[in-house]
Amino acid sequence: MTPTDDKINGIKAYIPRLHIARWPKGFNPVPIEKYDGQTNPREWLQLYSTAIRSAGGDSYVMANYLSVCLDPAVRIWLTSLLEESITYWGDLNRKLIESFQATCNRPGNHFDLTRIKQKTDEPLRDYIKQFCAKKTEIPNVPDQQIIAAFQGGIRSDDLVHEIGRRNHDLKLTAQECFEITDKFVSGESALDDIRGKGKEKWSDKSESSKKDKKRKPDNMVHMVDRLQKNPRTSQPSTDELLTGPCLWHPKGNHKAKDCYRLKGFATAALKVAKDPPRHNSKDKTNDDGDKDDSREFQEPHKEVNFIFGGPDAYVSKHKQKLELREINSVEPAAPQFMRWSEMPITFDRSDHPKHIPKPGRYPLVLAATMKEVKFNKVLIDGGSSLDLIFTKTLKELDLSINDLQPSSSPFYGIVPSKTSVPIGQISLLVTFGTRENFRTEHILFQVADFDSAYHAIIGRLAMAKFMAIPHYPYLTLKMLGPNGIISLHSDLWNSFDCNL
Repeated sequence: MTPTDDKINGIKAYIPRLHIARWPKGFNPVPIEKYDGQTNPREWLQLYSTAIRSAGGDSYVMANYLSVCLDPAVRIWLTSLLEESITYWGDLNRKLIESFQATCNRPGNHFDLTRIKQKTDEPLRDYIKQFCAKKTEIPNVPDQQIIAAFQGGIRSDDLVHEIGRRNHDLKLTAQECFEITDKFVSGESALDDIRGKGKEKWSDKSESSKKDKKRKPDNMVHMVDRLQKNPRTSQPSTDELLTGPCLWHPKGNHKAKDCYRLKGFATAALKVAKDPPRHNSKDKTNDDGDKDDSREFQEPHKEVNFIFGGPDAYVSKHKQKLELREINSVEPAAPQFMRWSEMPITFDRSDHPKHIPKPGRYPLVLAATMKEVKFNKVLIDGGSSLDLIFTKTLKELDLSINDLQPSSSPFYGIVPSKTSVPIGQISLLVTFGTRENFRTEHILFQVADFDSAYHAIIGRLAMAKFMAIPHYPYLTLKMLGPNGIISLHSDLWNSFDCNL
């Protein structure tokens, strides 16, 4: 057969020399799936070339056998190429990749992982299976992004705290994270079996909830079960109940009369009987709607020493010890004054706005400049240690997710009843004031992937850096600048707009 005959019977886009192939004896390559243009062309070509070479073929065989392994739609693309436009196998590779790289189904990215959320009452193991199945479809996702996405979808605050505590130095691997989760789930399953919850399937809960919308507390269920399993001919006396095993803690080794829960009930009942609450329908109220007698000194009846959570919940035990040692250290003989503390900051009636509708109701919202962009809706939140910006703010700053540093410490309270995990963190220069008197500081922001009425939230850490003092009734923020006190006043209409 002449080259001309080869050209007639073969692909017209090949030059005559490419039609001449030395077919191996008994050529029978391993069957592979025909290319349909939907998969990655690079990956398919690697598989195809391996199959041909394993059968003894070379690049000429690959070029001539290719049309057999193409789907009809892709084969039309090959036969419609310009005549003699393919000179060798590598040239054909390049054209195939250029034509189908943009149209093939690409694997997802780590943002697809963040969309997987644990549903209400969904078992944690089911969520883990769904998350891991999606993770295997997405290649080359860094461990910290996997952990952050996994934390963001969990509904268990205890597990989020545990992962955050173990990942305080951002060195936890995804495998270690799932091992921690597996141990946590095993412990929860054991507790559910003890409480009698393990037999109820998640799919059956919708039916059971309709039948029993007012479910009794777990401790009451156990008490009823114990009485049903051990029926008695007569009701036990009060002395027998008090000297018998504790009904609230069946596995405990203490008696009912020694139970702290029973003692608490008794103490509360005695207190109510001794000093019943007074209800006076004729109580007078002031202009704020408060009772006139509500400003008396309150005698404390109990004391709360700490509140669980906060940024320190994620540091290591070693760092906690170092911080405690620093707090308990001996005070230096000479005081070490902080920068920008030279002048006192005071508030008086000169700062009083002409009109304050409902003091404290509206947020303190100011303007600040970040990366040479002025943002007019920056919330001053002195009650939070969180400095936060949002993805829409990143776009205004011409920044992308690639500019962020990893961050995996979850935060609470921004989205009600939800745990939020930042997609990263970034340090930005923040400026308050005017050209005549201003302050600029580096602030490390956490970046949240949800919408907000604000462009940014300034918390305690940033306020401490600026040495700024807020006055919420006056909607004013003051700080010391190079030319005296900087006074920043919130626009009431702006605050009202953000509060809607």
